[in-house]
Amino acid sequence: MFRPWENSKPSTNIHDDEENLNRTDDLLQEQGKKNYLCEKAQQIVMNVYRNTVASEGEKGAIEKTSFLTDVPLSTLARLIKTGPKKRKTRSDKGVEKKLDTTTVKLLRDTIYEKYKKNEIATVESIHTDLRGNGFINVSQETVRKWILKIGFKFKVIDKRANVMESRRIVEWRMEYLENIKRYRAENRPIYYLDETWYDTHDTPRKGWTDGSKKCIVDLPSNKGTRLIILHCGSENGWVNNCLKLCGKKLEDSNVDYHRNMTSEIFEELFKEILIPNLERNSVIVLDNASYHSKQIEKIPNKSSKKADIQKFLNSHGVQYDKKDKKEQLLDLVKKSNFKKRYVIDELAKDHGHTVLRLPPYYCIFNPIELIWSQLKRAVRRNNTFPKFDKKVIDLIRTEVDKITPEKWKKMYGESH
Repeated sequence: MFRPWENSKPSTNIHDDEENLNRTDDLLQEQGKKNYLCEKAQQIVMNVYRNTVASEGEKGAIEKTSFLTDVPLSTLARLIKTGPKKRKTRSDKGVEKKLDTTTVKLLRDTIYEKYKKNEIATVESIHTDLRGNGFINVSQETVRKWILKIGFKFKVIDKRANVMESRRIVEWRMEYLENIKRYRAENRPIYYLDETWYDTHDTPRKGWTDGSKKCIVDLPSNKGTRLIILHCGSENGWVNNCLKLCGKKLEDSNVDYHRNMTSEIFEELFKEILIPNLERNSVIVLDNASYHSKQIEKIPNKSSKKADIQKFLNSHGVQYDKKDKKEQLLDLVKKSNFKKRYVIDELAKDHGHTVLRLPPYYCIFNPIELIWSQLKRAVRRNNTFPKFDKKVIDLIRTEVDKITPEKWKKMYGESH
C-alpha cells in the first residue's frame, strides 16, 4: 500500500527499504551526533505512535512515526518495547574530587622536580607524569584546578630569578635595605636619580575600530628617534631644573644634548645642575648604568694587559715577583680586596652628600620607575603628531610638569 509520507514510488527492493528505514542513523552518524532522546522527546515520539497505530497498524505506525519524528526504526522499536526511560547520570557528577594532603605533597613534589631538572612545568606535563607513574587517574582539567587551589599560578617565568638570588646579589640587596633604613631613621633627604627612554613615534597600539577606512590613522610604522630622559626627584617632587633630554639626529628640536648620554655628560649634569639644587647632607639613589659608574681608577680584570696589572700593583705598593704570570698577578689583586671608587660617588662626597647604589635587577626599589611608567602612558596617549620630533619633546616637558609632589608621594609610598 502506497503511503504519502514515504518515497514518491513504492519500494520494490528489500535493500532499498533497509536504506530508507536507516536514513536517520546515517545522517546522525555523519553529523557526529548521538541517538539519545531526552525523556520529554521520548514521550512525544510515543504520543505520535499511539495516535497512528489505530489507523496504520503496528508496523505501519512504526514506519510513519519514524518518518514524522526522524527517529531510527531500531530506536523506535526499543522505545515501544521498554517505554520512556530517564538517562542514567553519574552519582558524582559536578562533585569536585577531594584533595588530600598526600595528593598536595605529590603535586608540589612533581612540579618542584621538573624545575630541578630545568624543565618548565605545564598542566600537560604534570598530568602526564602523574598518570605515567600511576599516582592518579583524573582528568587534566582536575589537575589544573588542583594546581590553582594549592597556590600555583600560570605566568611568565622570570629567567633572572636565579641570578637575583645569587649570593652576591642577595648580600648587595640586604646591604642596600639596611642603609636606606638607616638613612630614613636619620631623617636625611633622599633623592632618586634615573633615566628612561622614549621613541618619538611611540603611540597607543590598540584602539576601538570597526575595520573600516574611517578608523585609519596616519602614523609612521617605525619607532622614530630614541630620546633619553633624565630627571631626579624625592617625595617632595621633582628637583628644580634637573630635567634633561638627550638624543641623536634631533638638531632642529630643543633637546639639551644632541647626542646620546655619556659619562662626561652625566658628570657635568650631576655637578652643575643636581648638586646645587639638593638639600644639605642628602642621599642620592641611582642604579649602576655605565655612565653612572665611571671609576676613578679601574681595577684590573682578566681582560687587562699584564703590564697594566703590574703598574696598578706598583701604584698601590703591592709586592710581586717579576716572574709571576698574569693569573698570579690577578690573584694578588683579588686578595688585596681593592674596592671600586666611582667619580660620581666621590663628587657627591666632596659636597657633603652620599650616593647609594641600587642592587642589580632591583629597580622596584626606585619610586621614579613608577613615575616613568605614568609619564610614558601620558605622552603615548597624547602623541598625535609623532612625525614632528620638536612637538613630541615639548609634549614630554609638559607631561613631566603635570607630575605633582602629591603624585610623587603616592609613588614613594607604593615602592617602600
